[in-house]
Amino acid sequence: MNKLAGGIMRRLMAIWGAAAALAAASPVLADDGVQLGATYRGMVQLKTYGSPQVPLPPGDWKLVALGDSNNNTNNIRVLKGHFIQTAGRDGKEMRGRVSFTVTTSPVRGDWTLPAICSRTDFLANYSKPALAKGFDCAWVTAYGLVRPNRATDELNQFYDYVDQNKIKKPATVVGVSYYLSDGPTYLALDYAFNPDLEGVPTAGTSLWHPDRYKEVPKRVSYVEVLKTWAQEWRSNVAQAYKGKLPVSFTAPEIFLAMAKTALPANGKIDSALAQVAELGKIYRDVLPLNVKGAPQVPLPPGDWKLVVLGEGQSDKEKIRLIRGYLTQTKGDTIAARVYFNVPDGQSSIGWAPSDNCTRKDPIADFSTNRGGSGKPYDCTVITAYPMARPKNGMPQLMQFHDYLDVNGIKRPVAMITVGYGLSNGKNS
Repeated sequence: MNKLAGGIMRRLMAIWGAAAALAAASPVLADDGVQLGATYRGMVQLKTYGSPQVPLPPGDWKLVALGDSNNNTNNIRVLKGHFIQTAGRDGKEMRGRVSFTVTTSPVRGDWTLPAICSRTDFLANYSKPALAKGFDCAWVTAYGLVRPNRATDELNQFYDYVDQNKIKKPATVVGVSYYLSDGPTYLALDYAFNPDLEGVPTAGTSLWHPDRYKEVPKRVSYVEVLKTWAQEWRSNVAQAYKGKLPVSFTAPEIFLAMAKTALPANGKIDSALAQVAELGKIYRDVLPLNVKGAPQVPLPPGDWKLVVLGEGQSDKEKIRLIRGYLTQTKGDTIAARVYFNVPDGQSSIGWAPSDNCTRKDPIADFSTNRGGSGKPYDCTVITAYPMARPKNGMPQLMQFHDYLDVNGIKRPVAMITVGYGLSNGKNS
């Protein structure tokens, strides 16, 4: 072989050697069943040892980070990745992230139970007691989405993607995590959701602590939805660990199909009231109320869903008031609503006339007695009511708009309202 041919051959061997080394180190070239930059729906089938799967919540999820490394404890290759889902007209708001870690070969011996499975400072911890072999952990917690000083390569890829694409991420996410092992193999799945896109103020992680998040009813409602979802989703994760989810797997909606509703004022409902009027329940014909005088709310034809139920107080005598909203929808648009406001007690000084007795320029007015301070009244008016979300208002009104926003229910510009206000002086 002449010198020229030998030089060419050496250079080719060097190139082939570099390519082989790159293929061994790159998870994209090593066929793990996923491709960096690809978008997935439903379920992702991995080709690593045991053929595990990654079940995805509804919508499109883009794989923006992928890497492998040796697990220090077991000295085997693990594959890690991060999917992202964005929202907004320009796709510049992070809706969620799904992260996974899987083994690519069985370990010698068994995986050790992670200490995190035993933590008690989570919003919820559903980890099962120690198993004879392996572990099955699940929990719900809030954490900040900030790049750590010592991030893994694939985690840096995730934050680089977010930064380079100018994607707005929340200060705090609420995450649902699952760690599973049958002994030799291991699967970790972490789902992170952006509360801000569901109308829930994110705030710092300290305000999401188990001792503090209940101070804000919206956070309570959001956490309760994810607690329920975490337990229902667990069966999908168990099947995915074994690679047994069907190719046609489609995830149910989280916030919409679960009929997330706003909580009442102060995040609680009086137990006696709840026995009769149940938040989220469908009613026909009449809504009974378990308050003094046992008043009822007559309902127009059809199904009416009780979406807000809360309490207030009268200004002077501090008598408990029960307020709520029922709705009917047609498709994704609100078709009708019913609002009620009744006292749970008699007034010693008499009730002031209701707003329906003081409407200015109604479309029609059928009032028979406008009453006065402490006097009986019987007022009926028809008016147009704007449906834009107000900047402020009583808690139940804001919760009503929260319900519409969270469930993606469209509003008309205005609705025609028939309002009744009745009082015999002591009861309203």
